Amino acid sequence: MRRLTFSLALSLLALVCALAPSRAFASNVVVSDSGTFASGVPNTTESAPGETWSFSFSVNSNPAVSNVVLGQNFDTSFSNFTYTLNGSPVATSPTELTWYSTPLGGLIDLTFADGVLSIYGNQAYSGSEASPTILPGAYPVDNTQSFFQDNYFNSGAIYASPLTISPEPSSAPACLPSSAWPHSAAPEAPALSRAIPSAHRAGRMALCDAIPACSPTSSSSHP
Repeated sequence: MRRLTFSLALSLLALVCALAPSRAFASNVVVSDSGTFASGVPNTTESAPGETWSFSFSVNSNPAVSNVVLGQNFDTSFSNFTYTLNGSPVATSPTELTWYSTPLGGLIDLTFADGVLSIYGNQAYSGSEASPTILPGAYPVDNTQSFFQDNYFNSGAIYASPLTISPEPSSAPACLPSSAWPHSAAPEAPALSRAIPSAHRAGRMALCDAIPACSPTSSSSHP
């Protein structure tokens, strides 16, 4: 009986391993970056002149999206957010995470209650903004455009290292690649409505205005 039970278990596992490659499972990726603020950066919860900073969070590689503007940007939820300033943990979390297309400068904005960390570089997703796939990789940051800006429009450079997106470790059985199994992470934080004035994104929109093909076609209004 024990041999039969064990044999059945092995047969079921083999069947799962055989069928899994033909199924598409969503998985989480870890997004992280670090750098040093310039001397002109304002003092906020997340920023201080000349101090180092870092962050990390998890996001689904095929995320549910909101605030979609086709050809431009979208928001996603996230989980497991951590932030450090001068090497010390900071109890903070973005109210909004926005991903940008190449015409708007690429990479992401992290909008906090008292400012926005705007990181420019290559677009970090494929597909349309309505149904994107977040792509793992190391993305060089354009430090000539990236900045931190507070709610009073004081801003300064951030001198960031490449932003990295990597698969989140999973507990999938050895017969399957971790990317083929659903990830049992904690529930993601819900995406929140925009709380920061749209002037924070004036630079992004100026880039888009110079490109005729980058006209707003949205499934929800852009602020």
